[in-house]
Amino acid sequence: MNHNTPAPSCRLATDMQMGFPFTLLAAFVAIFVLLGSTTAAASVQATPSAPDYSPASRFSGEQKVRKVILRDAHIAGTAIQGTASYSIANQSVSFSWAWETNGPRPKQHSTQVESLSFWPTDVVSVSPGKVAVAGRRNNGNTVVELWEFGRSKIPKATVDAAGNWEYPELDIKISARKTIYDAAVPGRTLIRSLLARRVSDSTLEASVLAIFDDSSELWQLDLRQDGTTSASRLYSPIAGSGVPQIAGLSCFCASHWSANHPIYGYVHVLTNEPNTPDQCATIVLVDRNRDGVIDPEGVFTPDKALWESMRFGHAEEYIEFY
Repeated sequence: MNHNTPAPSCRLATDMQMGFPFTLLAAFVAIFVLLGSTTAAASVQATPSAPDYSPASRFSGEQKVRKVILRDAHIAGTAIQGTASYSIANQSVSFSWAWETNGPRPKQHSTQVESLSFWPTDVVSVSPGKVAVAGRRNNGNTVVELWEFGRSKIPKATVDAAGNWEYPELDIKISARKTIYDAAVPGRTLIRSLLARRVSDSTLEASVLAIFDDSSELWQLDLRQDGTTSASRLYSPIAGSGVPQIAGLSCFCASHWSANHPIYGYVHVLTNEPNTPDQCATIVLVDRNRDGVIDPEGVFTPDKALWESMRFGHAEEYIEFY
């Protein structure tokens, strides 16, 4: 104990002896401190929480998984095929590979998972060995990356000392990741659909069609060989917006794909489910001469009868899906 510190009763007597002004001043100081503490506490409580940019809030918290076929993943002379899916919750893209090798069980499968620094919202194969991955960063930016697979060989099965066959996993390294788009712009927030765009323009490394969720507009995103990117607005669900109108873009289509058709050329389809176009406003975009530009007369919103007569839903009539 500090013997120089008066007992409580002694301190009170000393304060009384110093007179009323000191007591009043002490009271004001106490009130000021109390008010300051209350204001600070209130300011802490009033601080808004960080915005939740996760696409899960837009997609009802569901874990979205969409698959796309990846043919000949930059591996010349092989029969490797694969599918890609993504998980918002796990911030990852998964590749399921299928190939044939030697040994008594030649048909093999393996899964390769790639982690992301953002929440994915779609993935699409843009050309052999390249995929585009769309998503959203935790700062709110919408992002599209272009991934390129490195070259790989089909792993050969071996026999161990006990005579058992061992089949190694297939792991195709991603040799490059480039950013096609990375911005937070009203009207271009959160990509809900990506479509591959086949082009013959040698200045372009990749090109995709993207539907942004907040505007339901369809844009073209290009990555040029020199590393520059560009964004072009093509269609809007609203009339008088400065670009051609496709009212059906406002529909959240669960299924979308692109393909090469012997008659219609490059075809992009957005529908709820294959062969059931009546469930939402089906949209078919046609590039008949395969120049990378959707024809002015190439926008269809077919009913079931037209869908069937044009045979858009018959997979066997297409040259290739991508």
